[in-house]
Amino acid sequence: MKILHLIQDWVFDNAVVRNFSALEENGRLQNKFVILRAFDDKVLWKIELPHLVEVIQTDTEECERLKVEPFDVIWVHALTDIKANFILSLAKRPIVMWSTWGYDYVRFANRWLYGPRTTQLWFRVTSIRSAIKTALTYLVAKTPWVRFLPHLHCRFFRIVDFYSTVVPDEEVLLSRIVRPSARRLAFHYASRKGQETVMPQVNLDVKRIWIGNSATLTNNHLDVFPILEKYREF
Repeated sequence: MKILHLIQDWVFDNAVVRNFSALEENGRLQNKFVILRAFDDKVLWKIELPHLVEVIQTDTEECERLKVEPFDVIWVHALTDIKANFILSLAKRPIVMWSTWGYDYVRFANRWLYGPRTTQLWFRVTSIRSAIKTALTYLVAKTPWVRFLPHLHCRFFRIVDFYSTVVPDEEVLLSRIVRPSARRLAFHYASRKGQETVMPQVNLDVKRIWIGNSATLTNNHLDVFPILEKYREF
C-alpha cells in the first residue's frame, strides 16, 4: 500500500512522520510525506525528520507530477484550502482519509461560538459578502444540507471515505458534514493506539469547557492544567 500524507510544518505532524515511518519495516507500506505551499520556500522549522518530508510548491511541474503519481490512499492531516484544492483537482482520486484537527471543520458543524461583544467586533472587520456566507453556513450547520454548500471545504466533505477525530465525542459533529458512506476510524495522528470504538451519548445542549493551549512553547494541551490549577479559587 502506498499512502500520500499531506501534512504541515507543525509540531504535531512529527508524530505522523514517526508513526507511519515505523510501520514501513515490514515492507508492505510505503509513505510519502508532503507539505504543499503556495510559495517557493523549502525551509522546515518544526519537522524533526526533514529528510523524510518533501516541500512542493503548488503551481509547479513537481506538483503536477505528484497529481498523477499512483497512490492507494491520500491521507489529509488537518484540512487546508491548498490540500482541498489539490485533491479536488485530481483526475483519478484514490481513497481519501481525513484526520481532523477541530478547527478545520467546526464552523460547518457547530453553533455560533462568539459572544455578543466578539460578534459585534467580527461584523466590524468582516465584509458584507463574507458575513452573508458565514450566516448561511450557520443556518444550515445542523442539517445534512451543510455538505452541499459551495464552499471549498464542503466540496471536500463530499468525497471523504474515512475520517478520524481528535476525541471520540466529535463523531457527533463530523457525522453531520461528511457524506453518509464515510466511516470513522478509531485512530488519530498522535498515537498508534486505537481510540475507543463505542461512541458515548453526547448532549450538545450542556455547557462544556474545551481546553486548548497552542500559545505555549510546548504546544501541548496538557500543559494548561498546571497553569489553571493556580487559579482554582476563581
